[in-house]
Amino acid sequence: MGSAAKQASSGLRELELIVPGMGSDHCAGIISKTITRLDGIDGIKTNIAKHRVSVRSLASGPDGDAVKRAVEGAGYDVASVREVGATTLRVTVPGMGSDHCAGIIKSTLARHDGVQSTSTNISNHTVSVVVGPEGPSEHELKKLIEGAGYDVAAIALEGETNQEEDSAVEEAYLKLALRRFWIAAIPTTLIMLLMMPHMFWQSIPGYLVIVAALGFPVVFLYGGPRPIRRPGVHSRTARSTWMC
Repeated sequence: MGSAAKQASSGLRELELIVPGMGSDHCAGIISKTITRLDGIDGIKTNIAKHRVSVRSLASGPDGDAVKRAVEGAGYDVASVREVGATTLRVTVPGMGSDHCAGIIKSTLARHDGVQSTSTNISNHTVSVVVGPEGPSEHELKKLIEGAGYDVAAIALEGETNQEEDSAVEEAYLKLALRRFWIAAIPTTLIMLLMMPHMFWQSIPGYLVIVAALGFPVVFLYGGPRPIRRPGVHSRTARSTWMC
């Protein structure tokens, strides 16, 4: 029986926090005393060299978020918090291109009880998700993100992905973006060429119909209905703003 299973059967759970600012015995003492004040704490171990705090608590005691808030309240930033036995998954979401998009994805995942924490990296379109023993599977995680209106390119255990896979995902994303650019550029150019004589020289019969016909494929077919329209529809349903 593994340590995680033993802890579950004994009604205990172990949390691991990374606290970059814990660089001395004095700092470790402050953090230990702060966490000890919480009800349900069974034991605390600190590792200054690795800036790591291991917390053993009762199952009915504080969860990772509560311990994190306590440590941050003592003046120390917490880089990450996870439950021992949890799994960290790295999800590639090509359409996550802004802080607002990242916020939508994080809030969507946070609604699932089995998701312990999430962190996003907009520059490489990835989301790191820490899931507990009873957390969502890779398939369920994908459905949650796609339900928020974003395509998922890949899901892998943290550390299993390599540079070649990252490059392949980025290349596929750039190819898709280039394809959408040309699909949008050609009709837009034709619309501009029609607009100039229509506005400054002579009206073109059926001008609005022609413009609508040229714009339809861009907006509704090839111009990214999933990464553009679906988040907008989701945001309307959730009554939140949208600016991805």
